[in-house]
Amino acid sequence: MDYSRILFIAPYAELAEEAKKTVAELKKPCQVIMADMSDGAEAAKKALNDGVEVIISRGATASLIRQAVNIPVVEVEVTGYDILRALFPLRDKEGPFGIIGFPTVIKGCQTVAEMIGLKFHICELQEDDESLQSINEAEFAQTKIIVGDTIAVRYSEVLHRPVHLIKSGPESITTAILQAEHLIEALEKDRAKTALSTVILNAVHEGVITIDKNETILNLNTEAQKMLGLSLGILGQCAKTVFHSQLLKGINSKKLLGHPEKINGQDLVINLYPILDRGVHLGTVITLQNTLEIQQAEYNIRRKLHDKGLVAKFSLDDFVGNSELVRLVLDQAHKYAQTDSSILIQGESGTGKELLAQGIHQVSLRKNGPFVAINCAALPENLLESELFGYEEGAFTGARKGGKAGLFELAHKGTLFLDEVGELPLHVQARLLRILQEKEVMRVGGDRVIPVDVRLISATHRKLNEAVERNEFRADLFYRLHVLGLLVPPLRERKGDIRLLMNLFLSELSPKLGKPELNYSEEVYQAFEKYHWPGNVRELRNCVEKLIVLAETETIQPESLVVISFVAQNKDEFANLLHLADKTYADSPKSDHLLQKSKNFCAANLPQESAEIREFQEEGPVVSIQGSLNEIEKRVIEKVVTLENQNLSRAAKRLGIDRSTLWRKRR
Repeated sequence: MDYSRILFIAPYAELAEEAKKTVAELKKPCQVIMADMSDGAEAAKKALNDGVEVIISRGATASLIRQAVNIPVVEVEVTGYDILRALFPLRDKEGPFGIIGFPTVIKGCQTVAEMIGLKFHICELQEDDESLQSINEAEFAQTKIIVGDTIAVRYSEVLHRPVHLIKSGPESITTAILQAEHLIEALEKDRAKTALSTVILNAVHEGVITIDKNETILNLNTEAQKMLGLSLGILGQCAKTVFHSQLLKGINSKKLLGHPEKINGQDLVINLYPILDRGVHLGTVITLQNTLEIQQAEYNIRRKLHDKGLVAKFSLDDFVGNSELVRLVLDQAHKYAQTDSSILIQGESGTGKELLAQGIHQVSLRKNGPFVAINCAALPENLLESELFGYEEGAFTGARKGGKAGLFELAHKGTLFLDEVGELPLHVQARLLRILQEKEVMRVGGDRVIPVDVRLISATHRKLNEAVERNEFRADLFYRLHVLGLLVPPLRERKGDIRLLMNLFLSELSPKLGKPELNYSEEVYQAFEKYHWPGNVRELRNCVEKLIVLAETETIQPESLVVISFVAQNKDEFANLLHLADKTYADSPKSDHLLQKSKNFCAANLPQESAEIREFQEEGPVVSIQGSLNEIEKRVIEKVVTLENQNLSRAAKRLGIDRSTLWRKRR
C-alpha cells in the first residue's frame, strides 16, 4: 500500500507531531501534513491529483474537507480520554469556562465538566459554521478560558480569552489510521468486484441493462450500447426514454421472457428479471438478444448435437487430376458452387462423386453450414423415410422418446447430399419433391411443418433419364434434381491421371503402413495405365494399398502384381488383371508360371470355402466377376434367387439383407 494513498491533515502542530510519531511506531502507510480549516480543504483537493484515496483529519477541518472532496474522510474522534486530559487540569482554575465546538465535542465536554464540577457556558456550532456569528458575546463575557478544538482558537481571539485545546491522544490517531487502512482495502475489493462485474457484463453476448426500483438506468454493457445506439451518458436517466412504459409496467413481481421488440431498427427479444429481496422490489435486470443471433445459436446447438457426419472433409483440391476432363469437371463445380440450385452428379462407382459434392459445399455460400450425407441404398425402405424427414415421439414402435430430427432439419442452412438417389422408393420420391417445392418438411407422425433452407446435391451411378422412361423414377423429381448436371469421367477415360494418383496414394499410405521408401518400376506404371479399372479410383487406391502391404522390396515390380490377381479364372483374364504394357508378356511361358503362383498363393493365404459356398458353386457355374460392382451384384442376386426357386424371402435371408432391399435391388 503506497504512502500517497492515505493523507493525514492535522489542524495544529502538536497533532501533526503526534500523528508522525504514531505512524512511525505503527509502520503504517500514511503521509502527515499540517493545514487548518479552509487551508486543509484546499490541501485535500490538491491531494486528489496525487492519488490520495482516504484523508484523515479532525473536527471542523474534517467537516470542511468532507464537503470539498468526494473520497472517504476519516475523522480523528475526540474520545473521553482526550476530553478528560483537557478539562481535568482546569478543576483548580477559576471559571466559568466557555466550551465551543461541534456536537460531537460538546456532548463529551459537558458530561466530563459536570462530573468534575466545572462551571461552563456552551456554544454548539453547526457543521458548516465558520462565520464566528454563532457565539453570544454577552453570555461569554464572564468566561475566563475558552475550551474546544481548533475552531475554538478563532473564537478565543474574538473574545480575547486564552484557549485550552482538546488534543487528540495516540490512541485516537491509531484508531483513525487503522480505519483508513481498512477503507483502502475495502476500496480495492470494491474496485476488483466492479472490474469483474464489468468484464462479465461485457463478455456476455447479450445486451444487459440494470435499472433501480424507480426505473432509473444504473448500468449497461457495451453490447447493449451497440444494440440500442446509446452511450454511457444514458446512465441516471429514466428507462422509459428507451423502452415504452407498457413494457416496464408490472415488472415488480414477475419476470417477462421472450418479448419481441423493434428498437433502433433491430429486431430484439427482451427479457426482464426483477430483483427481489424478501419480496421487496429493488430493481430490474433487462437482457436484450438479437433475433438473428438467436436463430444462429439454435442452428449451432442443433449442429453440435448432431455433428457426426455433418462436416465436409474434402475440398475440390482433393479431386486429383490434370487431364482435360478433370479440369472441365472442376471448373463446372466451382461455377455450380456459387448458386443454390440443385446439382445431380452422375458417374460410375469409385469416381469420386461424394468428394465432388463435399468440395462444392466447401466453396459454396453455405460453407459455414452443415454438410449432411446419406446413402439412399444403404438403409432399409422402412427406415429411409424417418431418417430423411424425422419423426415424432410415438410415431411407430421403437420411436425415440422426444422424436428425432430428420436429415433435412439437420442440414438447415447447409447442404444435403443424397448418394445413390436413384434407389429411392417412389413414395419417398413424392415426399422429397414436395419438400423441394415448398421448402418445408413434416416429420413422420407429425402435424406441423418445419421450414428448412437446404441446398440439395444428389449422386447416382444409374442413368436416371433411362429410369424415368421405365417409370422407375419420377420425371418431375428428376428435373428438380437435375437443374445443374455434373458428369464425372471414369478413370479409363483419363488415364493420364493414373501415375499422378498412384504416386499420391503411395505417398499417403506407405508411411502409415510402415514402408515409407517404396517406389514403382516403370513396368508397373505401364501396367496400371493399361488396365481398364472397372472400380475406378477406389479400385486403384485399394490395389496400391495391397501392393504396399505385401511388398518385399523397395521397388514394386510387375511380379508383385500377382498378389492382386488371385481372382483370375483363366490365363486370358489373368493377363487382363496384370494389365501389362507388353502384350508378349501374357503369351510367354512366364505368365503360366505366375498364374500357378497366384493359385498357390490363394490356397496358402485364403480361408477354406464354407459348405454353403461349395454348395453354391456345385449348383451351377461360378458367377463372373467381370464388369462393374453393380453388374457383379446383379449376377449374384439372380443366381441366389434362381437357386431358391424365386422365393424372395429365402433368397434375402441367404444374402443377409431385408426382403424390401432385395426387391429394390432387383428392380
